[in-house]
Amino acid sequence: MSGYTMQRETTYHLNESFKALLASAFSNPQQSEVFIKAFEEVVNDRATTQAIRLDRLKDEAIQEIRNELLTKEVFQSEMKATKEVLQSQLKAIEAKLESEIAKIKTEIAEVKTNTIRWVVGVGITATIVSITANFALISFLIDKLMK
Repeated sequence: MSGYTMQRETTYHLNESFKALLASAFSNPQQSEVFIKAFEEVVNDRATTQAIRLDRLKDEAIQEIRNELLTKEVFQSEMKATKEVLQSQLKAIEAKLESEIAKIKTEIAEVKTNTIRWVVGVGITATIVSITANFALISFLIDKLMK
């Protein structure tokens, strides 16, 4: 909406209490009428000027809103690009974490295997020691009984 169009002209009248105030301020009724008309002219002139200013303000506001919408669209596109970058970085971090978790699981499995081997080894050693001790004891007892 470019250009400024004149609104249909509206004539404003002063309210009765203001007219009564002016009439009481002047002892001459003709003077009060002159001032009432002068005030009405000022009010009507201000209203016309105000209407033109309002049209200008409206056009400026529309332009600012359009600029703001463009700024908002640019901001949204930047946010979308930033979101995509963050998502790709997050996926890379997730992949690294999954890799590290897999390594840790492998290490845990190796520790479990080593622990089982150690326990079995200790068990076998204890069994051998026990059998050997029993054999030695039995041999000793047989020797003592035979003599």
